[in-house]
Amino acid sequence: MTTAEEQRQLNRLLTALAGASDEHEGLVAVLPAMASMLRSDAALVWAGGEVRHRFGDIEAAALDRRAGGVELEGRRGAAAPLLDDGYLLVARPGSPYDAGDLEMLIGFASALDLFLRMWRARTSERLSTERGHRQAVENVRLLDSLIERQRLFERLTRIQ
Repeated sequence: MTTAEEQRQLNRLLTALAGASDEHEGLVAVLPAMASMLRSDAALVWAGGEVRHRFGDIEAAALDRRAGGVELEGRRGAAAPLLDDGYLLVARPGSPYDAGDLEMLIGFASALDLFLRMWRARTSERLSTERGHRQAVENVRLLDSLIERQRLFERLTRIQ
């Protein structure tokens, strides 16, 4: 069961995600807070075959897609799946992550998953809109060219 302070921290974290203007800003805002709530000194988001953001001294590791504790060069780590191919990884010296920590990490990963999917969808929508605009401009240019050719053809026909 989470304490009232953990609930407040989680609410601040979700508010920071919701208020972020882009993916990077959201990750910058929440990874340090997330690490702090898990008594960790480092956190990393791996997705799409790359490190999307990191906080603290931590390197990506070859991990399977299951949530759980991991060993990281003399430190304790914990990972939770994120998106289709990624993970959220936290690390600290000392004690291993307990079941409550893992449950919280999985919750954070779920919130980040929704956030990252939302930004991917927004980016895709923006790119699609830009492509549509470019196509509309090109269509207008082609139509103008066609109208000009039609006028030229009509003049040539009158001359003949």
